[in-house]
Amino acid sequence: MINILDVMSSQGLVSGSTRSLIERYIASWNVSSYDAFLDCHILSEKQIASAIASHMNISYILSVAENEVEKANGFSYLSYDKARKLMAILVTPLGESNPFLVVADPSLDGLKEFFESLPFSCRLAIGEKTMIAKWIDDFYPIEHQLPILF
Repeated sequence: MINILDVMSSQGLVSGSTRSLIERYIASWNVSSYDAFLDCHILSEKQIASAIASHMNISYILSVAENEVEKANGFSYLSYDKARKLMAILVTPLGESNPFLVVADPSLDGLKEFFESLPFSCRLAIGEKTMIAKWIDDFYPIEHQLPILF
């Protein structure tokens, strides 16, 4: 879907030497470039989200209200466990009918396949990883969370 390291380089957010450092970190620790930037404190979630949204020309979602979470379709197609693994949540802004799949890292393995498998029309949007994790934990009912807790 997207190479985050290339995006950050093309937007001038990382130098050649920093890119080399990130590439070595990714190889050593087997993490995504998104996580490498965060782990090494090179870029903030906000910087990464803003750069990705700008590069992909998609929305950057900063906040979500409980009544915007796509409960009708969202919980049945995106289980709590899968939402946490993909760091994604389905939301439908008030007054709109077409939901967003808000993700932090659009380069994650399995995300493209999941997005394409949804049986309804959906738009991709970017959010900050910490906020998406909070929204998932806050808005998914406890009965959806319980099976993975045991």
